[in-house]
Amino acid sequence: MAKSPKKPPHRYRVALMFDFSYGSFRDMVDGIYEYAHTVTPWVMLTNMRGFADPIDASALRLDGLIGGFSTPQQVHWARQFNLPVVNLSIQLTDFPLPTVYADVPACAKLVVDYFRQRGFTNFAFFGPPLNGPTQLRGLAYEAYLAQAGLRCHHFAPLTPPLKSSFTQYMMQHLAQWLQHLPKPVLIYTMDEYHALPVIGQCQQLGLAVPEQVAVIACGNDPMVRRMAEVPLAGVDLNGRAVGFAAATMLTQLMRGETPTQRVLTVPPAGLDIQRSADIFAVANADLAQTLKLIHDHACDPLNVPGILKHVPVTRRWLERQFRTVLGHSIHDEIMRVRMEQAAHLLRATDLAIWQISERCGFKQEHHFTSSFRAHWQLTPIHYRRQHRLGLIPQKPKPQKTV
Repeated sequence: MAKSPKKPPHRYRVALMFDFSYGSFRDMVDGIYEYAHTVTPWVMLTNMRGFADPIDASALRLDGLIGGFSTPQQVHWARQFNLPVVNLSIQLTDFPLPTVYADVPACAKLVVDYFRQRGFTNFAFFGPPLNGPTQLRGLAYEAYLAQAGLRCHHFAPLTPPLKSSFTQYMMQHLAQWLQHLPKPVLIYTMDEYHALPVIGQCQQLGLAVPEQVAVIACGNDPMVRRMAEVPLAGVDLNGRAVGFAAATMLTQLMRGETPTQRVLTVPPAGLDIQRSADIFAVANADLAQTLKLIHDHACDPLNVPGILKHVPVTRRWLERQFRTVLGHSIHDEIMRVRMEQAAHLLRATDLAIWQISERCGFKQEHHFTSSFRAHWQLTPIHYRRQHRLGLIPQKPKPQKTV
């Protein structure tokens, strides 16, 4: 008797509610599609206009919704269908829906630590008040700076309402604010869009970017960054991993399971340093030249005697400057740059560990692995799994049949 054909596995029907004009959402959708194609098959209905063209979820026989729900009205719309929902927006800071987003304090720490290593002591934040991302990102940035005994110069108060619209307030006060900031200064903006007027106003005022005002955005949208008058640096929010983690959470909800965390954060992928923030804020020209040399050639390989061939100072003077200004040795700085490059290659490429080891100036792979573990508290393999793929669960190996 012929066996009846197997019933195809159930494919969840999921609607994606995003405004695709935002690059961060496009990256997240990429991660969602990766999940649906590699882990749990979905039938996806993509609404590219978001809430400008809402759908009837009941008529479409949906199993779940995933999107950027950024207003109370949108949350109410999503809840009316009694479907599992996952939100990818942080506009609503009380998190009324299960939410996945990039780790805000980790982004702030990444920015502050990097630019303190480059000699910066003046930090500022630019973004509109009464805005979810501004409040979360600005307050996290301010809090981490405060831990280091540093002040955050805010363009506008984060919570009290302004007497005019933010655009009008910005046009009236941005130039004055930029002129009065202590220099050199690093300005961290709420997103890529808010970096554009900062750079444009600096150009009009004759403030050199990045020599006097360095700018980095919380976001990494290539389209917006190309609009900047100076190539714009940004925090890579790891949108692909955020999308993958959100899809994982939604599948758990559609199965009737309870996620371990209702609000989940994913670590950022790193910094993409472009011209707007590619600078060392140190007063001494020889020290600045040394830092630039290490930044450009740490993986060649490079050592202290090699540096002294290019910088007209003594080793003792240079070591003392590093300890005084940066708080660590020249060798520590070389290793730090190598470890940053190694982490970038692990996140962004499929190169084997031995290939990354060679590219980062190590002659032996085991030396690279031990150095990497000492710096990041993870082996290179585990770092790649956690940071490049985010929270992607590993598929169980198929069991052998006897």
